[in-house]
Amino acid sequence: MTKIGVIGRSHLGVVWSAVLAEKGNKVIYLKSARLEVYEPGLKELIQKNIKNDNLEYDNSYSRLKECDVVFLALDTSTDAYNNIQLDSLNRVIAAIIPNLNETAVFVVMSQVPPGFMRSIDFPKERLFHQVDTLVFGKSAERALQPDAIIIGSERGKYETMIGYWDILDSFNCTKVFITYEEAEVFKLAMNANLSAQIAVTNTMAELCGHVGASWEAVSEALKLDKRIGTYLKPGLGLGGGHLERDLNTIQVLSRKHGFNSDIIGASISSSKYMQYSVFRELEKHFLLEHKWLNIAIWGLSYKEDTDSIKDSPAILTIDVLENCKIRAHDPRVSITRKNLTMVKDPLDALQTADALLIMTPHKEYKEFSRVRVYRRRAELSIIIDPYHVLDS
Repeated sequence: MTKIGVIGRSHLGVVWSAVLAEKGNKVIYLKSARLEVYEPGLKELIQKNIKNDNLEYDNSYSRLKECDVVFLALDTSTDAYNNIQLDSLNRVIAAIIPNLNETAVFVVMSQVPPGFMRSIDFPKERLFHQVDTLVFGKSAERALQPDAIIIGSERGKYETMIGYWDILDSFNCTKVFITYEEAEVFKLAMNANLSAQIAVTNTMAELCGHVGASWEAVSEALKLDKRIGTYLKPGLGLGGGHLERDLNTIQVLSRKHGFNSDIIGASISSSKYMQYSVFRELEKHFLLEHKWLNIAIWGLSYKEDTDSIKDSPAILTIDVLENCKIRAHDPRVSITRKNLTMVKDPLDALQTADALLIMTPHKEYKEFSRVRVYRRRAELSIIIDPYHVLDS
C-alpha cells in the first residue's frame, strides 16, 4: 500500500485526495483550512475513506516525510486579467521539498506554463508533471475513470517511479509519457481546442436563432461526422476561470515568442460576447426600462453540478443590473449584493418579477414547466431560457 501526500486547498486537491484514498492508498491531505467543494458523489467518497482510515487531514509539512509519493494540487492563481501568478505556487514548492524523504516522488498537478517544471530544483528522475483533466460537475467521476493520464517527465519516457507507478497502474486507462514541456503545452492545447469548439457552437447556435433553424437538429447531424468533437451544446461563454487562464497564457507566450494567436483571441472575444447575451436579450425586450425592473434569476454557478461562480455569466449579469431589484435562487450558491435577495425556493424568486432569467441549467429547474411558472407569476413579461430548461 502506497502512502501519499496531497497538498493544495483547492477543488483538485479535495477531489484527488479522495480518489487516491478510494484506490486503496493511505492519503494525508495537507490544507490550511477546510474547503467545501460540491461534486456529485464526492461527499460520500470522502466520508467513506475517512471512516476506513484511508484519508486523513493535517496541516504540517513534516508529515510528508512519511510519504512515498507527494502530489501538489494547488490551484494556480491569476490576477484580474487572467495572468498566471506563480508566487504562491513557488512558496508552497519551497516548503514541500525540504520535507520530502530521499526516495519520495514529487508530482506537480497544478497548471504551470511551459518551462516551469524544468526550473524546479529537485532531482528530475523523481519529478513528474501529471496533467489535470478534471471537469467541474464531473470531477470525481472523471478522476476515478479518466480517459487517459498524461505524465510529463525529464526525458518523456518511463522513469524510476517508486510508488508512483503503483498509483498509475490502479487506473484502467492509457498512460502517456511525454516531456515536461510537452505536458505543459498539452494542457494549453486541450483547453484552446475546447474553447474554440465552444465559440463555434455558440456562434452557429445564434445563427440558427436568426434564420429559423434548430441548433438541436444541426448538432445531431454534426455528431455523425467523426471529425467533429462533442462540445456541441451552446451556452453562455467560458466560465470557471481555467479555460480563460490558459487562453491568456497562450497569448502571453505568443507575444513573447512572436507567433500569431488570433484564433485564441477570437475564442476570448466570443466568450465575452456570449457572457452578456442574456442581458442583451433583456435590454432588447425592455429597451431602457430595464433599470427599474424586478428580475428573477435561477442559477448562479457558471455551470450545472458545481458551486463555482468564477467568471459566471449570472454574476456578470447581476452586476450590470445594479439598478434592478433581483431575487435569485441557486441550489448550492449564495452571494450578497445590495439589490439582491436570495431565496430557497425557485418559485419564490418570481415574486413581483417582470422577467425570469435561467442562467444555469441545474437539474432542479428541469422539473418546472412554463405553465407552472406563469401560474405562479402571470405578470411575467418574458422568460429568457438559453439552455431550454423549461419543459425539457
